[in-house]
Amino acid sequence: MKMLALLSAGIAASYCYKTVKTNKQNSSKPNFDEIIKQSLLKDFLV
Repeated sequence: MKMLALLSAGIAASYCYKTVKTNKQNSSKPNFDEIIKQSLLKDFLV
């Protein structure tokens, strides 16, 4: 159970990192909290 939690946390962190990295290239100063919120909500709404 702990391994599953660590794995899912790692996947979420890598997805958020990729999203932030992609958005940072597109805009000069992105709001980190807003990017995380949008990426997490996008996963649940799809």
